[in-house]
Amino acid sequence: MRRAGTVVTEEVIIDMADAVEVGVVLPNTGPEASLPNMVRNAHAARDAGFGSLWLTDHLLVGEDAAASYGRVVEPLTASAYLAGRMGDVGLGTSILLLPLRHPVAVAKQAALVQAGAGRGFRMGVGVGWHEPEFRMLGYGFADRGRRANEALRLIRSLWRGERDFHGEYWSFEEAAFGPLPDPPPQIWVGGASPAARRRAERFGDAWHPVNPSPADVRSFRRATGLPVRPRLLVFIGEDGPDWSISGSPATLAAHLQDLIESGVDAITVSLENPHTLFAASMRRFRGEVLARVATR
Repeated sequence: MRRAGTVVTEEVIIDMADAVEVGVVLPNTGPEASLPNMVRNAHAARDAGFGSLWLTDHLLVGEDAAASYGRVVEPLTASAYLAGRMGDVGLGTSILLLPLRHPVAVAKQAALVQAGAGRGFRMGVGVGWHEPEFRMLGYGFADRGRRANEALRLIRSLWRGERDFHGEYWSFEEAAFGPLPDPPPQIWVGGASPAARRRAERFGDAWHPVNPSPADVRSFRRATGLPVRPRLLVFIGEDGPDWSISGSPATLAAHLQDLIESGVDAITVSLENPHTLFAASMRRFRGEVLARVATR
């Protein structure tokens, strides 16, 4: 029996609102980003009661993004590594830059992570924002949304075992692909623009925006029947990036409560802290913020 103020996230119980899964973004960027540090933080996150572990993505950035994303441990490869080391957790990408990757390779890699992740793989995808990254990798920037839509259609086609595909960017007939994921990974579609919302409705299992307001969530839920799982970036103790929220534990808890009341059923928190402070930050967030959030 569930009690008020708790949530069961696949055998993990945390002090949070009823029926809300809470995951955490592991730090896989910056000078200290490495597989050993990621494994250490992954174990700390599991011990702190977070139900899923998430990694972010960039491949080759320009000078203006180098401070934040010049060093990034590749998320699909790292997810497969984490699945092999600790298969009893859920894994996800938040987000994978889909227009910068070949969708057949993504389908193959994600299927492998899904097979190894004991609680499944959530492939959060987005279209990207950093134009130099597209230019340096030889991809168009203006058509990235259209290419992402076709990539999602292609990936789902492969996972269903279909052998023929005809699109604007990719086409093949009588192709063989395997092993097939069973069940397939969930696809969580990032972005808050109207195009991103349509992409989530057409191709996604969930809408995965950064810091939507409760009004945004209600509007989306009225417009579609899709489950809503927003990503919430939280910075504790200092002023964070423009897209973060900050404030006292009570303020943060009240914001989470408002999101839950709007209909959110999963939240992925990104705690903007250095690798060496990450474990302590997670414990503090659980004890000072999540413990204040009441049931629906």
